[in-house]
Amino acid sequence: MPEARLLAFVDQFFSDNLITLSEKTRSIIDFSFSGFLFRLLREPIYSLFCRYGSTVTPEDCLQGKIILLNLPVKIYHKVGRDCQIMFKYIWQRAMEKRDTSKNNRPLFLWADEAQNFLHEHDATYQATARSSRIATVYISQNIPNYLASMGGDKSDSRVKGFLGTLGTKIFHANADVETNNYASQLIGQTFFINENETTGLTKEFSKSQAKSLELAAAVRPEEFISLKTGGPQNTFKVEGYMHRQGDSLLNKKNYLKMNFNQNYLA
Repeated sequence: MPEARLLAFVDQFFSDNLITLSEKTRSIIDFSFSGFLFRLLREPIYSLFCRYGSTVTPEDCLQGKIILLNLPVKIYHKVGRDCQIMFKYIWQRAMEKRDTSKNNRPLFLWADEAQNFLHEHDATYQATARSSRIATVYISQNIPNYLASMGGDKSDSRVKGFLGTLGTKIFHANADVETNNYASQLIGQTFFINENETTGLTKEFSKSQAKSLELAAAVRPEEFISLKTGGPQNTFKVEGYMHRQGDSLLNKKNYLKMNFNQNYLA
């Protein structure tokens, strides 16, 4: 029975590695670890990860293959999320170890609803992923999603540190205040010409004009709310602001307002 084999594995693991711990500490770790492993007995997880020998390894990507994990969180819930995070972490470690002088194939890591698949190693991995020739694409609705996923007392610092490792960011229409403020502050401020005109009428008519430079946000936070979201009502056009660090996109600016055609591949 798979349950018996799993229990035997757990008992042997704890006997070999945790024998020096107190009984209470060991029982807590035993319960938590066993709870995770028992979820692997459910199909299709059991057949994918436990029943047969693996036919897929992270190193397959070095030969040009694309690995797609089809374990939707809405269907498989926590076990689907845990398995994807587990494989993602193994993949990240394997790709960081490769010798780019022998195999320099560009790779990518793509995650939609990325807040479901974050882990503590992400910030460390992102700091060196570029030198490993790996592009990371994370898609999420807003920044609070990341904060809720990371949790803890230092979640704000960890999320900001993680976002700081992403060199290119694209912001679409959003109704979240925190995300819009972050995007506006990230793009930064610029100088605008402020024109003033005054008129007066006492004994004689007078008129004066003045111009001054005013420093203000290049893109106001409220502007992100009104960006086009595609569909027939917007002729299938989606608007967004792209920001890139260390690279000028237009007129020596590090940001650019862009239009995306939803029917590009139609």
